[in-house]
Amino acid sequence: MAYCDEHDIATFAICLLGEHANVLERTGRWDEAVALSTEILVEVGASPANRLCTLVRLGTMRARRGEPGVWECLDEAAMTADEAGEPQQQIPARLARAEAYWLEGRPDAARHEAELYCLAKDPRQRPTAAQLLAGLSEPRPSPIRPCRRIPPRRTCTPSTTSS
Repeated sequence: MAYCDEHDIATFAICLLGEHANVLERTGRWDEAVALSTEILVEVGASPANRLCTLVRLGTMRARRGEPGVWECLDEAAMTADEAGEPQQQIPARLARAEAYWLEGRPDAARHEAELYCLAKDPRQRPTAAQLLAGLSEPRPSPIRPCRRIPPRRTCTPSTTSS
């Protein structure tokens, strides 16, 4: 981060912060991920391209936790992604919205988002989309809680055997 600051490459600093927030989310450190994501949104201001991934991540975490503010994030993310018209931006936004609707117990809205996902996706990968649509008929779970932290890996020292 210091290197980015010293060399006036703030965009890369935002990308690094975003990836750090992804790691926090994926390792169950959701409170830290939410705090960092919120900080990123303040830092990037109105830049739609820099906000998109953070909005998807924050909206998804809020939906999984049953917290308010889901749709503010995911509506802005979908609008930004659709305006860009690029599948690599539309797909994560649509999948996040499908998941959020499903978690709210709104399978029809979830299916609609999944269909929009299909429109953005490569036609060769439609079976994956069909599987997603089939999965949306399953009963919805209660809000997700991050799993417990996994203790750090112990370092193994190789044993030496005499020959």
